[in-house]
Amino acid sequence: MFNIGLETKPQVLFGVSTTVSVRNRRPVALKNILVKQNENDKNFDSIPEAEIAFDKVFTADTEEAIIVNYFRHTTNNIITTNSCRKLDDVKKLVDG
Repeated sequence: MFNIGLETKPQVLFGVSTTVSVRNRRPVALKNILVKQNENDKNFDSIPEAEIAFDKVFTADTEEAIIVNYFRHTTNNIITTNSCRKLDDVKKLVDG
């Protein structure tokens, strides 16, 4: 679900995607930010994907810098929940 409020031409959209953790098979939700490009790049289809490291030091306020700094300063980018198969499993979570 995206929450775009009353903005008619949003520059960013916040959302959440759900998946399952590869390591422990727990359901997780990941924060997502979709950033609208400022320009229509004619060579968009040929731009290679690039992974941006969280420890990268940015010297200017680029789109990448703003987004990486946002994720770097928020602690709840991955939201986890319990993995249960039976109603008894849920009961055990409450009972301890």
